[in-house]
Amino acid sequence: MISAGLLLFAAWAGATSVLPMTTESAEASKKGDLTLETYLDAEQTPHVRYHSPEGMLITGPVLGIRYGLAETVEFKLSGPVQVWAYPDAGGDRSEIGDFTIWTKWAAAKDRENRPAMSLRWGVKMPNASDQSDLGTDEVDFHFQGLGTKTLGRWRLDGNLGLGILGDPTQYSLQNDVLTFGVAAALRLSPDWQVMNELQGATGKGYLPGYTMMRWGAAWEPGAGPWRYFGAVTRGATARSPDWGIRLGLTRTLSFGRAD
Repeated sequence: MISAGLLLFAAWAGATSVLPMTTESAEASKKGDLTLETYLDAEQTPHVRYHSPEGMLITGPVLGIRYGLAETVEFKLSGPVQVWAYPDAGGDRSEIGDFTIWTKWAAAKDRENRPAMSLRWGVKMPNASDQSDLGTDEVDFHFQGLGTKTLGRWRLDGNLGLGILGDPTQYSLQNDVLTFGVAAALRLSPDWQVMNELQGATGKGYLPGYTMMRWGAAWEPGAGPWRYFGAVTRGATARSPDWGIRLGLTRTLSFGRAD
């Protein structure tokens, strides 16, 4: 009985899903595991986009797939099918959103005396146009260092990265931003998990920096492959979104060979 309990807890601790949080886990998906993700974001924000006044921004459904290519390598593709902007001053509009391709390499596993560590890099494809104010028509590059440590029923995640973002307002210029995230998740039971995070980025010019706080919960009925989640957000700085919500679900399919 004790051994079964320990094995079950190891399965909890090894889970790589972080939604509804944005801060990534340093753990890679198991080889052959395919996770399908979808969620909806709604934010009341002081800048719908860099040309736009205050209003509501709805993003979704955001679709994502992540796949364990190898024991230490994970691939992810994600992005919103549609983005809706509702500025308070009028001029409602919508457009397909930007999708991003990510690769994660798990360099070290979580051990007693050290956290799990990974490197992650991604490229944003410029699907949304600058003319609509919902995109930039620029390719962006991201590079991140990830760390994860499990302490009993707690999992702590930390991210620090660099974003190289194209600037549509000035020719041949770019914005270099620092991205960051710190999250803590508590496993209440095999079915329930609660978590919170502080996440954001520095910025200048057309893309002001932001800092967000997020509180959420996830339900995994029967500790099975389905995960239902929700979160509320609150901006921590004047140029951050005032408030927001996130609702969604994930489904994990295993195509790995059984031992």
